[in-house]
Amino acid sequence: MIRELSLWCLLLLTPAIWSAKAAAAEPADVFGDHMVLQRDKPTPVWGTAEPGETVTVNFAGQNKTTTADKDGKWLLVFDPLAASTEPQTLTVAGKHTVTIKDVLVGDVWIFSGQSNMGRNVGRHPTPDGMKWSHPLIRYWGAGKDQPYPIEKFKSPPEAWTVCQDEETTKGCCAVGFYFARHIQQQGIDVPQGILWQAWAGSIIQEWIPRHGFRLEPELKELADRVDVYYPHTPHGREVWKQRLPEIEQWHAEAKEAMAENKPFPYPQPLMPEPGPRDLCGFYNGKIHPIVPMAIKGVVWYQGESDFRNRLWDIEMKVMASTWRDLFSVEGDGAEIPFYWMQLQRSGDYCSPLVRQEQFNALNLVPNSGMAVLLDFDVNVHPANKVDAGIRAALWALNRDYGRKDVVPSGPLYKSHRVEGAKVIVEFDYASGGLRLGEKDMLSPPKLTADKELPNVEVAGEDRRWQKAVGKIEGDKLVAWSDKVEKPVHVRYCYTNVPPPPLLYNGAGLPAAMFTTLPD
Repeated sequence: MIRELSLWCLLLLTPAIWSAKAAAAEPADVFGDHMVLQRDKPTPVWGTAEPGETVTVNFAGQNKTTTADKDGKWLLVFDPLAASTEPQTLTVAGKHTVTIKDVLVGDVWIFSGQSNMGRNVGRHPTPDGMKWSHPLIRYWGAGKDQPYPIEKFKSPPEAWTVCQDEETTKGCCAVGFYFARHIQQQGIDVPQGILWQAWAGSIIQEWIPRHGFRLEPELKELADRVDVYYPHTPHGREVWKQRLPEIEQWHAEAKEAMAENKPFPYPQPLMPEPGPRDLCGFYNGKIHPIVPMAIKGVVWYQGESDFRNRLWDIEMKVMASTWRDLFSVEGDGAEIPFYWMQLQRSGDYCSPLVRQEQFNALNLVPNSGMAVLLDFDVNVHPANKVDAGIRAALWALNRDYGRKDVVPSGPLYKSHRVEGAKVIVEFDYASGGLRLGEKDMLSPPKLTADKELPNVEVAGEDRRWQKAVGKIEGDKLVAWSDKVEKPVHVRYCYTNVPPPPLLYNGAGLPAAMFTTLPD
């Protein structure tokens, strides 16, 4: 049984999805011509109408009817839809009828993060001979960062765009386009919908909903910062109770100063007022307006602005958990995959600390994967967006499309042991044995038969790192240093810009940076 009641409760608790003033029946802004709906899941459709207005939505042979509540909000849920490349029409009928044309049914992915996810196809090199017409790939993006309270926010309208020619394809999210293109190139002939929600320079905390910060004790300080803006929360109430008498006293002194023609008292106490670039801002403005859209999964490219953030892994855990709950339709939230990038090399922002945080998050977020970009061109905004999309798609192909023959990742640190003065490192995804290699832009990496690997260090109990010899032995890495008699720890590529050659597996995918002794 579809949990319409649960969704209805969710939407009642998130009134920003609705316009402040209800009118004749209208769907939410994300529903528009050329859109893609999620296949094989119950599909919510929601919007606004006049209070008490009867709303009927028709699509793919299904008719669903509901009544707008006293605030003009309505929601209904279609039974799971079969994938379809044939354009269909969705109608929303109340006192007047809204017709949404050219609707396909396939897989809908959220592509979110900061500037590297915000770049479009036209800003970066494209594969030689790439065709521009991909009518089964469509994208939509909307919203800006928004301050609290979320209840005051109304999403600006946007439109779905079909990748039908050079102009429209160049305007698409680059990572999203190459992800979707690769999925389809591997024989997955279903439409791909890209919900493109990114913002340059954003930190992960801006993408977490307010209640998420209370889920982890390590985030209490952030939770208190957010709750200051909400006097109905316990912490917010205490702050407001303290501020109100201060403001009342200031008003009395200001009136007295005015009557005596004296300067106003300084400083003027103010009630808490967030700026648009504050915690939750991008969740409020860019994710919240599309809740509870049925989706396939999430692809995330962010972390450059969090290069000193030692809580990124926990914050990713919270973000994934809360997004999964919000986009859960029939208890499927835990099944929604989250895939993210381990950042590229760059002298600015792309620190080994945040790369290790991204690696650590794999153990905190179930049903997740990490695309490694360590071999890209050295730039905070690498030109190669093609392989970023493809490497994320490898995870989806393996995990979500049944392609177990696809290797989803380069080598990921699994464990290590010490034998005498040597450290032996084992990896997941070391299929075909370990290799050394170098990559140039969009070309495949050139793998070599060399057995000695640079960028390896070991440390003893004194925790002092020493440059080590790294030797490949089949699918294992053996490391040692003449300066460390009894090694305990090992790390690989723990620097902003590790030089080539780098470590790969037989599938030509780079190993993730790792350390067994975090800073």
